[in-house]
Amino acid sequence: MKWRFRVGIFAVLIVLICSIGLGSAFAQEGSFNARVYPLDASPMVVEDFTLSGKPKFYAEWRGSYVTLLFEEIKEIRYLSPGNHPYHVEVTFSNGKKDRFELMPGVFHGKSEFGEWSMHPEKAVRIELNPSSAIEAYPAAEYRKFDQIFLKNGDTVSGQVQTKAFKLRTSYATLDFETLQIGYIDFEGGSQNRDVMGLRIGDKLSGFLEPESIMLLLRSGAEVKLDKRKIKKINFVLLRK
Repeated sequence: MKWRFRVGIFAVLIVLICSIGLGSAFAQEGSFNARVYPLDASPMVVEDFTLSGKPKFYAEWRGSYVTLLFEEIKEIRYLSPGNHPYHVEVTFSNGKKDRFELMPGVFHGKSEFGEWSMHPEKAVRIELNPSSAIEAYPAAEYRKFDQIFLKNGDTVSGQVQTKAFKLRTSYATLDFETLQIGYIDFEGGSQNRDVMGLRIGDKLSGFLEPESIMLLLRSGAEVKLDKRKIKKINFVLLRK
């Protein structure tokens, strides 16, 4: 009888320990946001940011393997972007820094344009913020280094000076401030229609006005580009 009683108490303790362990594990599996700086694209805010579905990195550090939780990290800076192995400098939330070699994986999340993924080879820097939301869009400021891809294969960067665009669709003529636009694809639609991707996620097609776009180059020169020579424009949006 005493043996059964002890076995019962032991079983209860095991259940309690497992419950506490699972609770801690779920607490670590929270939702995280990040500001990602890719090697070949504009910086972007990514919600529900994970590495292969987990809010953690696995890394090699001084001959041992460790786990780095998102909640403990402020920033990851890749020391040799585009190359493997992934040697990085990690800045922790307490201000301390150290260097690690991160294990491979794939980043996943949601950008303003929908589902998002990226291989670590394209990462330059990642800023982690465990808050429920990053106020990047309402408090944004339009700055330099928009990317313009020309049909002849050239790419130029600077700041688009055109403050607003009109899009004539089949159902209405719509007006948008440049700050509202994520990209314009001049070859993205059928029947020679332009495609406009808004930062809220909407995708519209029609005919874009004006016919020319003013661009302030990084050199300081201002040029007027005929939209017929442009393939795509990616607009950069940064926080104030």
